Amino acid sequence: MFCTLIVVILLLIANHSSADCTVKPFKPQAPLPIKSNTREPAIIYPSYQQTEINLQTGEQVHFICPGHDVLYGDIRTPTSVEATCDSSGRFDLMGRQVLWEDIRCNGDIESKARYTADNERCGNTAKFAEVGFEAGAGRFLPIMKICFDYAKETPIYVRHTVISNINNGDNSSTRPFFAQDPGFYRATNVDHYYTRNKHRSTINRLLGLPDWSDKFVKGGDDKRFISRGHLAAKKDFFYKSFQLASFRLLNAAPQWQTLNGFNWNQAEINTRDLASNRNVDLEVCTGVYGNDRLPHEATHQEVELNLINNGNLNTLPVPGIFWKIVYDPARYKGIVLIGINNPYSIDQRNFICPDVSNSVSWLTWNKYNMLEGYSYACTIRSFRYAVINDVHVPNDIPDLTEDNLLD
Repeated sequence: MFCTLIVVILLLIANHSSADCTVKPFKPQAPLPIKSNTREPAIIYPSYQQTEINLQTGEQVHFICPGHDVLYGDIRTPTSVEATCDSSGRFDLMGRQVLWEDIRCNGDIESKARYTADNERCGNTAKFAEVGFEAGAGRFLPIMKICFDYAKETPIYVRHTVISNINNGDNSSTRPFFAQDPGFYRATNVDHYYTRNKHRSTINRLLGLPDWSDKFVKGGDDKRFISRGHLAAKKDFFYKSFQLASFRLLNAAPQWQTLNGFNWNQAEINTRDLASNRNVDLEVCTGVYGNDRLPHEATHQEVELNLINNGNLNTLPVPGIFWKIVYDPARYKGIVLIGINNPYSIDQRNFICPDVSNSVSWLTWNKYNMLEGYSYACTIRSFRYAVINDVHVPNDIPDLTEDNLLD
């Protein structure tokens, strides 16, 4: 009798487990899963070190296909549909029981950039914008908040979250072109100014050199050229549609490829590994500060670099430094990583706060190599005070000192 009871219990447990619904979010044209019954849409991620989402019987979720319809069987619903995990392991969608494999979007998910609804400012000539996804019923799912300087036509910083499970994210996305969102730029084709031949001639004219000179902007495999430097990195996002949404000019600034491809890339990898290894969600705020300078050929005076110089339109400045605040709110610790954006000289004006990077165990960059991007790190407090007149660091990021260093 006792053995029979044990067998019945085990069968009941097995049947309950098999009735749970599984969402495999990396399948082609998979809709995004967001939580139901929340005022603001919130994305659902797999649990730590998992790649699938497991839902219990009776649990509800919204599947969204921003810019497209949700398809299930021969039915289509614009943008969003509510689903309930039922006892058969299927989803109940408006009275129909559907397997996850039969739920999809009828096109690639589309992201959107816009100024925030409250028109909130973040500087004298800067306003907040956000990148995200239409979630149906007038709701919006933001994944990046951008402080955008509309006078200089460049982001000051971009804020996002790196989740603890980030290293198990989608690896299928390719690198698309950087999109130019309407309503942010006066130039009709900003991407053109990033091309190597164009920015070489622009910089050379500023420095009194022939258009074709490769004194500073090199050709071939040499990494001394300007790239579109992501602020919120592609791989900082878990889902493919989030990764693709990062490829927009609002999330980029002119960055020498020497920094972009080496120490700054390593700082991004180290940040993701930190989130993963310590099982913590990190708040990340990445931005630019100051201006890069090179000497004029005739006068030898330093000239500030920018990529757009058309009459009265002088925008898209080449930053002096890139900076990244990494904040662990659960442990109340943080740090600012800084990369000097110049492969030719180290301007002392770009050393804006005391270096504490030697106290940080998780950084593996080659910090002193100028051809890989000379780099250092500061406390949040010392950085905030150094840039206080130009960068409005978000108020909810505390003034952490060395006592609260993210080491």
